[in-house]
Amino acid sequence: MTSARATAHARVVGLSIAALILAPLLTATFPYRSSLVAQAALALAATLVLLSFAMIRKGRGERTAPPRPLLVGVVLYAAAALHGAVVALVRGNELTLIAGQLLAMGLLPLAAVAASEFSPAIGWRSFASGLVGGVTASALIQLAVTGPANIGNPVGARLMLPNAVSAAGAAPLAFFLALALSRSGRPLTRTLTWAATGVIVLLIFGSGIRSQWVVMPVGVAAYLALGLGRARLFSRRAALGFGVASLFVACIAATAVWWWTRPRPNLVAGVLDSGVRGNGTAVAVLPAEADGAIRVRGTLSCQGSGSVSVRVRGWGASSERCADAKARLVVAGSAPARFQIVLRPRADERQLSVDLEDPEKLDCRSNSLAVEEIAPASAARLVGNIVGLFHRPPDPGAGSAAGAFAGDASIAFRLREASAVLAATRSGSWPSWVFGHGLGATFAFNTLGYDNRGNIVRYDRPNYIHNFYLFLLFKLGLLGTLEVLAALTLFVCVTVRGARAWPPGAPDRYFLAAAAAAWITYIAWSAAAPEILDFRFAPFWGVLIAITASVLQAGNGNTRAIPDTSNRNARTVSDTPPRSGKRTV
Repeated sequence: MTSARATAHARVVGLSIAALILAPLLTATFPYRSSLVAQAALALAATLVLLSFAMIRKGRGERTAPPRPLLVGVVLYAAAALHGAVVALVRGNELTLIAGQLLAMGLLPLAAVAASEFSPAIGWRSFASGLVGGVTASALIQLAVTGPANIGNPVGARLMLPNAVSAAGAAPLAFFLALALSRSGRPLTRTLTWAATGVIVLLIFGSGIRSQWVVMPVGVAAYLALGLGRARLFSRRAALGFGVASLFVACIAATAVWWWTRPRPNLVAGVLDSGVRGNGTAVAVLPAEADGAIRVRGTLSCQGSGSVSVRVRGWGASSERCADAKARLVVAGSAPARFQIVLRPRADERQLSVDLEDPEKLDCRSNSLAVEEIAPASAARLVGNIVGLFHRPPDPGAGSAAGAFAGDASIAFRLREASAVLAATRSGSWPSWVFGHGLGATFAFNTLGYDNRGNIVRYDRPNYIHNFYLFLLFKLGLLGTLEVLAALTLFVCVTVRGARAWPPGAPDRYFLAAAAAAWITYIAWSAAAPEILDFRFAPFWGVLIAITASVLQAGNGNTRAIPDTSNRNARTVSDTPPRSGKRTV
């Protein structure tokens, strides 16, 4: 393949991958279920098109012969999907639910088989560039749409679009691939890659997915250990850089926490004790010299359980356009629910009102109200929303017990879900322990929770399970669980071993380190969010496996010396073309 033709093919591949990442955004205005159907159809169509071209092209070009452990892993994963579908059909599970979860599991092996025909020509840089570009563009769109709207909203807002079209799920893989891309290429390419990395980090933080925050350091540590090698990772230079960066971050965080939590004068004398208030009821008169942001803090107690909105407004000479901010709280009787709202009144708005919008007539009363001035206003709004990312509204529980409302909504829901799944698993007979209840199986839950738009809904017999490993145990049994875990273990071990086989400084080592770090991150993350099962993202895992096989195959051939650009002494390292001697892109 000529250089010009290879470059053109690489660009087409990169643009196609970016388009597939961005395509689900077109369904953002669809009804929720319609958007899922459209996104699933698109993912399946793209995979089948790739598979069709692979069958037509078969034998005409370079083909990746995957290492046997990777091939065994793909076969095991496919066998688990088929086994789950057969059990589901025998048990008579709902066909639409079977189809959805079979699609989620089957796209990974299908895409791996299809991409194996093209992976030598695709090259890991084309794949990485397309995925990083697509996630970055999706992140910029989401931040542009949700960011301005959330600047004035109460703390706790998450920078995500509805209908599950957020690129947050693909962000960790894109992050690690961006790190690999930043180690090679022209200076402009590296600069753009670092800029994309910054946007991806902003998306990861702004999405407010705390489980993702927990597992990302694990993946970063794996990438550094595999990409740099032991000697460089534990060098004095690396230790000094890590120490300085950690100290800088710690100082910034400590300063922000001190600034946000330090005591400030309360502009309201005494304690306000009131019921549902009407619009325009003044509860605080701001001094003339107050020109910063205003933070309103307090607690709320009600006679019943439900949802209440606390609204703070500024009032002055003109009431047509007033400062307005609102927070929604879930309450349970007398159990106090804390709130804090930040807004910026105009110069003529010297009065504030606190209104409780209580459609369920829960007879709520606000207590311990504090009104504080925080200057500068821009920093107050920014820090307030950052602090809010760590906050979750009280948990609605099962709809009656007041204690269920006191915990963290996300964690409490997942703990109750895990308990219900384990109970359903234990209550089955021995065939269900071995073979599972099949794909699409539901379990008795009957509890309240939040949907993708933040509304409180009741989950009776859900099909979705947040813990991937409980999903496997319940739906595929011990047999299917062992098949999937063995496949994931093979994917990680082969990639880690391949990365360590390349010398430090080789670009392909950074790619394999990124792939291994991504697998490790998602495997850990799957205990709270089964992103490996996301049908929008599953095909990219298959392509990653095929490209990993291509890079590993290339590493088995003859070696040639290339400069190690990561070392100032410009020593040479081994970079290996495929055994056939043909040029790869």
